[in-house]
Amino acid sequence: MSDQEGGNIAYSFNKNDYYNIIKTNKTLFHAYYIITVFVSFFFLTGSFVLNGISIGKWKTIEEIPENQPGKNNEQKNNGEKNGKGSLSGMMGGVNEENNNENNQNKNKGNEKKERKAVNNGLYNYFYELTLGSPFNIINFNKDGMLETLTEKEKKEGKFVSTFIGFSQNTNIFLIIVNLIGIFIILEALLKNLMSSIIVNFVQANPNNNPYNNPNCVTKVKDSVSIYINSNYSKLMVLSFLFMIPFSTTFVLRHILKIDLYDIKKTQWIKIYIFISLIIPTLIIIFYRLTGYKSITLFSTIYKYIDTKDYEYIGFMKQMFSLKYFIMYVFLFVAFIFLSLHWIYGSMNKYITGWKKYALYIFIFVFIYFIVPNIMASNAISTIYNVYKVNNIDNNIDNTENEVIENIEKKGCQSLFDLIVKYNYPCFKN
Repeated sequence: MSDQEGGNIAYSFNKNDYYNIIKTNKTLFHAYYIITVFVSFFFLTGSFVLNGISIGKWKTIEEIPENQPGKNNEQKNNGEKNGKGSLSGMMGGVNEENNNENNQNKNKGNEKKERKAVNNGLYNYFYELTLGSPFNIINFNKDGMLETLTEKEKKEGKFVSTFIGFSQNTNIFLIIVNLIGIFIILEALLKNLMSSIIVNFVQANPNNNPYNNPNCVTKVKDSVSIYINSNYSKLMVLSFLFMIPFSTTFVLRHILKIDLYDIKKTQWIKIYIFISLIIPTLIIIFYRLTGYKSITLFSTIYKYIDTKDYEYIGFMKQMFSLKYFIMYVFLFVAFIFLSLHWIYGSMNKYITGWKKYALYIFIFVFIYFIVPNIMASNAISTIYNVYKVNNIDNNIDNTENEVIENIEKKGCQSLFDLIVKYNYPCFKN
């Protein structure tokens, strides 16, 4: 680089800095990925505090022997409590049935146990989310889903439970709709990973123009850390849009004091509830289509580089879109499959014992550790793609002077070119 005519300054790019930049940004991406996915998946898989769309235990019954007196009466009561053709279980009817049931038990001298409601609030939760659904898109089985006991559970005398939750078609619909929005955010996180690595390399040497020569590369003074964390923070905030369905039910119940009867009789509330289930993804798609800078992050690199280098960034953007689409299809199907396993895990009798716990662990490890590593590796590999201007004026296998001349005339064609141009002292524009 002695022929740069701006001063004979020896400079060498520290390889450790190169590896540290990649390692640090990959770790930062992983941290924001975990937070974003955890928040975004609340409504799909539920949590320890909130139910989401995961099915839950509604009622538990004890199997009554055939020769036990009163079995026919109990079966009749059970059919009524399932709420076939009525809404009594949703508007106070369930509690009334429980009182009648307790009185019957007392009159019979506690000779047998009858079906016992264990979570009426959960029943009401799913019911109110289905009231405003057009074409019955969001629906659930008002009778619940009866658990099938294994032979081992029958021998152990385990009670049969009834679970409540959305129908399978509804769950698939909600999973797909939410995943579209989630994967748009993940795409933006990957873009920020790539752009943060590039900007870090570009800004690695702050003293690249020690003589303030206007003919040499001059860089902006903006902080790289502020740039990176600002983008990540905006994306993390977008993930909280997926908490809207939870806030909807909270506002209706505790702030507006609206009960199920009010919801059933008021059309705008039903529409509001349905829209709240899909609006997070609608907002994110709107941001994506309108080119909101927090989603289309590659464009934010431009202020750190010369206009000559825009073509390389555009080329990298195209390569990323192609690779991400291929990866997107595979991961999208995998997430649907794993989400359904998580939602119906409590009723799954095909996988039991330690195998069920192993499945839960696998789902957790796959989503929170394997997937981000696959994504990060894919994104970082895209940075190494070389943009060939044509078969003659490319920097592959060129001499040092030819590379410098091409960078000056044609702009950067690779990550190596960016490191050279923006870090070696006194590099001419």
